[in-house]
Amino acid sequence: MKFFRFFLLPLNLLAILLCATSCGYKFSRSWHDAERPSLSIAYIEGDNEGELAVALVKVLSSAGIFQYRPHGGDHLLKIKLIDFSDENIGFRYDRNNQGEVNVLVIPTEVRTTAQADVSVIEACSGRILFGPERVSAGYDYDYDNNVGNDNVFSLGQLTDQDSAQEMSKKPLFYILAQKILDMLVIVDHR
Repeated sequence: MKFFRFFLLPLNLLAILLCATSCGYKFSRSWHDAERPSLSIAYIEGDNEGELAVALVKVLSSAGIFQYRPHGGDHLLKIKLIDFSDENIGFRYDRNNQGEVNVLVIPTEVRTTAQADVSVIEACSGRILFGPERVSAGYDYDYDNNVGNDNVFSLGQLTDQDSAQEMSKKPLFYILAQKILDMLVIVDHR
């Protein structure tokens, strides 16, 4: 009994100490705000509704790697959307009013892609530090091609392609913003 008391108590205390101190792993750099590089985002050419700018601000702010400033940052992020395209990737046979299969094949799934040129400019001198570098992202969505359907949502599918395309922009721009952040992190570590 004394054997267990003398060895289990110190062993338990050692286990608690190890768990409390852990291995020292940190999820991100431990910068103070003054030490983090600050970024401002210039007007994004081709982002008429500001959806990419909103996604970039959210991604940059939540990452904690850079300090986002609406204006007056040490570095200026210059982005130009150069391509926004759709490609049909999923199809099905159309049906007539009686439910019989026609020979007509109609699209039901689309992959939308966006490409942007990204540059990092030193704000005080105007010197290009990096870029322009091309970044691209894609997002797949499906839709129901029945024009006469009154149901706006059918088992997760949007009814018409225009609505589906409009709804896909937010996740597409978020993915593009995340890829831009990943590129900036790589550049920052050089």
